[in-house]
Amino acid sequence: MFSFIFVIIFFSIAQHNNTKVDKIEISNSVKDKVHISFYDYKDINSLKKEYNNDDIIGYISIPNLISTPVAKSNDNEYYMNKNLYKKPDKLGSPFIDYRTKKNDRKIIIYGHNSSKYNAPFSNLEKYYNEDFYKNNKFIYLNYENKVIKYEIFSVFIETSDWYYTKINFKNNKEWFNHINKLKDSSWYPTDALLNESDKILILQTCSNLDSYKEYENKYLLIIAKKVVE
Repeated sequence: MFSFIFVIIFFSIAQHNNTKVDKIEISNSVKDKVHISFYDYKDINSLKKEYNNDDIIGYISIPNLISTPVAKSNDNEYYMNKNLYKKPDKLGSPFIDYRTKKNDRKIIIYGHNSSKYNAPFSNLEKYYNEDFYKNNKFIYLNYENKVIKYEIFSVFIETSDWYYTKINFKNNKEWFNHINKLKDSSWYPTDALLNESDKILILQTCSNLDSYKEYENKYLLIIAKKVVE
């Protein structure tokens, strides 16, 4: 069965309760730091022209796993059933949470998964395997004219608590408690150390794991922290 994502907390809770850029330039030193030869780099302006879509704001890459443009709309519903050409498509397109602002501590990217079709985030299910995680710890996001490297620190499936979609935090202590809760939820230990100045990336998609089939809502979360180099 084709799996759909559940978007931001407000939409998620309602459903659960049945209530209805200029050219990107990367210096040679930065290229070395992010190992650009292994990163599937795409120019965002070129992608906007290719798809005739100014909503394209980024490009996400996990080497040998995922490489795809990312859009951002005025809500978290439009790209659930539209492709990057803005045409109807049940596979949708990966998109950044519309609430995200420049320099936010958290970026959430949503994408469909499917057991039958080649959905954008289907390959994320390979992270069920701890050995796979150990060999694929890094995510690269070209976002707002900058390539950012992230290190994965938590992998798990959430079925009922949408706390991870929270965007605004009162202070650093609340933020630090939040990201530590995300790490504590991980299925297996990770080497990444967290601090209150960390910025994070969350990838969300539906899970097709058999052991979770009894749950109506089951979302695989891949959570990573920005690598400061």
